[in-house]
Amino acid sequence: MKQHNFSLNTHIGGWYIPDKVCDNLINYFNKNENRAFKGSPDNEPVNLNKIDDKRLSLDREDNTPAFKNYKKYLSKCLKLYKEKFEFADKVPPYTLSKLTSLQKYKPSQGFKYWHFEDDGQNNNDGTRRHLVFMTYLNDVDDGGTNFLYQNITIPAKKGLTILWPSHWTHTHKGHISNTKTKYIITGWFDFYAS
Repeated sequence: MKQHNFSLNTHIGGWYIPDKVCDNLINYFNKNENRAFKGSPDNEPVNLNKIDDKRLSLDREDNTPAFKNYKKYLSKCLKLYKEKFEFADKVPPYTLSKLTSLQKYKPSQGFKYWHFEDDGQNNNDGTRRHLVFMTYLNDVDDGGTNFLYQNITIPAKKGLTILWPSHWTHTHKGHISNTKTKYIITGWFDFYAS
């Protein structure tokens, strides 16, 4: 898999998955957009000044061909991440989180505030987040993701799959495009519930 080079001290890894995998996920979203909802899958109130998107939740057991194929490539990316950062795997057992979000942002929509993925609380299923993943499903020249402490903006390049630690060290927000629609798929690798 082609690697996107980040400085090792960012603890962000990136690899490109095939365009066809991305196209299939976008097609799946568009065919099922009537099931999509705004904001958080945790039934939290939606503040459109913070999060403005439409998303589909995919269960990790979902064997929809588009998602099943994506998970195969995501596993390869995780393997490469663990090779690059060996201590990411010197932790208690972890697995793909129960839910993965397939998201669509129209122009001027996005995840607009600084945040990180693990606030020290257990998720609804008793798990804790370990690593975050995100794949850009299409090219968005003026879109991507801003990482605060790494002082970088990762470009939204089709197929680019990035992984990073879920903690405050990787505070981030969307780099909002005012001109193009952006599709991503994102989720976590969680420690097993105890």
